Amino acid sequence: GDIDHLETSNFIGDFNPSDEELESSDEEEEDDFTFGRTFSQAVTTRMSSMAVGKSVEADVNAEMMQQAVIEKERQEKIKKLNSSIDTLGLDLNAPFECELEPDDMRCLALVAHNHMKPAMKAFIETHAEILKKFRLTGTNTTITMCKTVFGEDNPDVIYGPTCTSGPLGGDAQLAALMCLEDVGGVIFFMDPLSAHPHQVDIDSLVRLSNVNNIVLCPNPTTGMAFMWMLRQSLIANKPEMFPSFFQTLESPAVADYKAGQKAALNKVVNK
Repeated sequence: GDIDHLETSNFIGDFNPSDEELESSDEEEEDDFTFGRTFSQAVTTRMSSMAVGKSVEADVNAEMMQQAVIEKERQEKIKKLNSSIDTLGLDLNAPFECELEPDDMRCLALVAHNHMKPAMKAFIETHAEILKKFRLTGTNTTITMCKTVFGEDNPDVIYGPTCTSGPLGGDAQLAALMCLEDVGGVIFFMDPLSAHPHQVDIDSLVRLSNVNNIVLCPNPTTGMAFMWMLRQSLIANKPEMFPSFFQTLESPAVADYKAGQKAALNKVVNK
């Protein structure tokens, strides 16, 4: 029995660590735990970075594909627009029938400053079939050029009064014709880069166009848009689309002006 006790005591003593050994063991376990946690965090961070990278790459690819689709659609729209413009140019000068006669409408005036006359000539040539539906008036040089395009004695073209050249009073004559209720619209290609000796007459014509609320096209772009509208309206027989050729109109400001004039007159009369 004593031997067994001794052997057991020795055996237990071999596995009874000192305080220093226990402290060292705890430190090693803590270091192992710290290393494991750090390694796990590094792996997690790396995997997250890879996931973010793939996500960013996917977003970039998606955006590039979207931009490619947008650009393709833009090119198709441009191609379609160019085709429409070509078709528009052909349609505008194609012969057509309408119920309205030139004498049923007020005159359409054509005016162009010297540097704008080539543009006016091209405009007349491009829209000849529409212009022939109206009585044409304007300043002398522009109407003379118009006759060279249509032919001097063309029976299909009816002219209203031909005014003198602009600096000699032509614009003032047109303004007077407008006040006499025989001008429904003015296509006036004005030169914005030159001085004009008759600037006051030009201003008067433009101002009275606004006072009488008639169509005024001061450049080729507005003129082209007006021609398209006229063609569609004439074909559809819709004179209400260009009413200033059939009835006397006025600016909305005229009513206030007339009321002010009436009040001023009453004030004088009733003194």
